[in-house]
Amino acid sequence: RADALPDLEPLKPTHFVSQAVIQHFPSRLYYESFAARINAASTLRAVMLQPRVGKPSERNAYRATGKTKQEHHDVKLALVLDKNAVPRALSTFTLIGRTKGKAMGYVFYTLMRTPLSSPQCAFTISNLNN
Repeated sequence: RADALPDLEPLKPTHFVSQAVIQHFPSRLYYESFAARINAASTLRAVMLQPRVGKPSERNAYRATGKTKQEHHDVKLALVLDKNAVPRALSTFTLIGRTKGKAMGYVFYTLMRTPLSSPQCAFTISNLNN
């Protein structure tokens, strides 16, 4: 849960990766709270997120169908973000690259803490747009 995500500062993380998790968030507001916690972690230098991208979905998929999480297995009703939602929400980072949408609309976003000249940001990302 994003609201249960601990303060990341004491852990001093340098990288944060979230692959195929955001689509399970119950709402866009929940996603924005999650992104705010990432923005607040000053030691983070690089972030890689893989949300589903397409026509934005504001609904809570479970409530929209009247089913509970245990009953609900239709990933087509997952939280879907517009293509600019990740760089917009992670305002203390610079978008380095974004893959083309793959199956089910999954897109990888790679972002680096601004400014990019920081020596901690030196790593190579190959084939990002393939």
